[in-house]
Amino acid sequence: MNEKPFLDFPTLFRNMAVVLPPVFLYTVKSDYPHYLILACLILLFAFFQKNYLPYRDRPIIYCTTMALVLTIIPDLLVSIDDSRVGLLDLVVRSNLAIPFLSYLAAFSCAFYPNPQRLGFTAACSAGAMLICGDRFNSEALFNTLLPFLTPLLRSYMITYACAVTLMILVFPFFFYSAYSEKKLPGRRFPLENRIAKIFCILLIPVFAVAATRFYYKNESFMRTVEYYFLRIGMKRYMPQGGTHFLSQNVDLNSTLSPELAADRNAVMFRAKAASPPGYLRGGVYSMYENGRWTAPKALPEQLSVTRRATILSYSTFNVREGVEFGRAAPIELFFERFRTGGVIPAPGNTFRLDAVADSGEFTPSGVFLLKQWKPDGGCTLYVPSIVPDSAWQNPKPDDPDLLSVPTALHGALEAQVPPEVRNSDRSDLERILALQLFFQRNFTYTLSLPERNPRVDPIVHFLSKTRKGHCEFFAASAVLLLRTQGIPARYVTGFLCGEKSPVADYYIVRASHAHAWCEAYLRGEKRWMLVEATPDDGLADMRTQKDSSAKAVYDLVKQLFQQAFADVRRGHFANAIVTLLAGLSGFLWELLKTIPGMIASGMLAAAGLLYYWKKRKRLQKKRVLLSPEMRALAARFAAFEKKYAVRTGRRRSPETTLLEHYAGTDAQELCLRYEELRYRTGSPSPEEIREIEQRIRELLRKEGQEK
Repeated sequence: MNEKPFLDFPTLFRNMAVVLPPVFLYTVKSDYPHYLILACLILLFAFFQKNYLPYRDRPIIYCTTMALVLTIIPDLLVSIDDSRVGLLDLVVRSNLAIPFLSYLAAFSCAFYPNPQRLGFTAACSAGAMLICGDRFNSEALFNTLLPFLTPLLRSYMITYACAVTLMILVFPFFFYSAYSEKKLPGRRFPLENRIAKIFCILLIPVFAVAATRFYYKNESFMRTVEYYFLRIGMKRYMPQGGTHFLSQNVDLNSTLSPELAADRNAVMFRAKAASPPGYLRGGVYSMYENGRWTAPKALPEQLSVTRRATILSYSTFNVREGVEFGRAAPIELFFERFRTGGVIPAPGNTFRLDAVADSGEFTPSGVFLLKQWKPDGGCTLYVPSIVPDSAWQNPKPDDPDLLSVPTALHGALEAQVPPEVRNSDRSDLERILALQLFFQRNFTYTLSLPERNPRVDPIVHFLSKTRKGHCEFFAASAVLLLRTQGIPARYVTGFLCGEKSPVADYYIVRASHAHAWCEAYLRGEKRWMLVEATPDDGLADMRTQKDSSAKAVYDLVKQLFQQAFADVRRGHFANAIVTLLAGLSGFLWELLKTIPGMIASGMLAAAGLLYYWKKRKRLQKKRVLLSPEMRALAARFAAFEKKYAVRTGRRRSPETTLLEHYAGTDAQELCLRYEELRYRTGSPSPEEIREIEQRIRELLRKEGQEK
């Protein structure tokens, strides 16, 4: 039944008494009024509906979708203060769960109040109320947007107890009134069944109190269990194993690492940024001896940290306290097979990191290390602007290691310095550019290294004999040659991030993108500069797309889920949902561009057309079974029903029979006559059709006069 009493204020007040208490509590707790405003608007929508919504798939799906949208969109625009949440809030994400349950309860009031609907409304509201009962330190808090609610916030547990008491008193009346009113007929249950239901409802707050006490009594154990299950859920979808490239030492005497040689196209991690991030630094080395580079011995500095929350949220690590860079450019990293031991590959101008970690530090040479870092949460780097060849600007070149050259190699290296670089009348920048040009013109990039005498230093052998090698030899040679000319320099390793995905706005970093370069200090300009000594043909492979269209689409799916899991790990559930929805739509669009996608879409279109053709054929068969006179009779009566609904304001639902809907004597006689002609064996005659038309005109004229 869809009919509904006009302006039924008692029902409105009952619905408000059940739905609004948890919404009001969360409004007090969060200091945001939009939760209460939206819930009231939904209840008013249900109140002013002319008829109850039918129990069909479309109204239910539309209401659920609208509740989801009203939950997610405001959550993207506002953020709840961390001091206003407790442990249970973090686990169930109360900023999403409470509004969603409350909006569902409010939307359900637009449907006919049968027993199932009443139970659903009460269950959603009770669930929201249970989550609102989480304990937090409210005594020292105050509301800014809603200052008049500050007393209720500071005595939150008393406010919560009053709200629970109100719901306990309202629930029995909520169910009993709906059954007792004659205008809302429903199934009558025996008295003992009603008493049992009321008793079960009263047990809900008792169970809630007992569960809450157990939860907080075993808080540390519950934290461990929640964290364990979260890790298990994410590990199921995260790649296992990994590859470790960053270390404290670099050995030029060895060949390529086994990981690099095994699968150079393996994806290490992905970067989402507005433009190519370029050089991501992972290791800095200053001491060279017999083909081996070692990192400088220096005490790292602690990164200042701002914690967002506890288990599921992230922390912000600042390189310098109080430094303002204006509008920052973010670079989001999502790791797959790359294991760093906590070292984060980052551009040289990084000033902030967002990650799920306990603490962080950075070395004077600009290597970032996060402790107890969760790689499945990713890491977001912030730079003033994305400069692909940015260098770390500290420390000042007073460290003697930055000019250190092994004594045994000094003469051999000095002999290999080009005249343009040896010319002291030129500036440091001009000499560096001349050295780069020297490598470009006279050396060849290759990964296949020829055999050499182990007694000869690999850099000397590279400069004087083979003049062939990979990026490590070019970078190491540039560092040592610049040092022989008094220009401080350091050896840097990491990744060159420049391969853009062909189907989405992110960049792919593979094992073959592992790179080495030089950073030199310009003494006249007092700044560090990134020096790329590797020839261009050696860098082209790092920027070339390596995947086919099908593989690129598959990689997009992996990136999509990695980003969604990172949002979940950081506590951004709303971002995860939006990421999945936007990513899946983009994935489907890109899939349609591939040959398999075109074939699949063509098959689906053909199947849809075949289904439509068969359905239309069935309808045509039904029409053939009806004579033209019978179709004319049905059309006359259908037109009557539309006009009658417009004049009386009462539309017949499909599940209501004609005699149930049309209560007047004349209307019932018309319906009986129509059914007699419609369902008899023979077709009606033209005179009988005109008779029905005459009765319809008289009935409509009569309804118009009465109105």
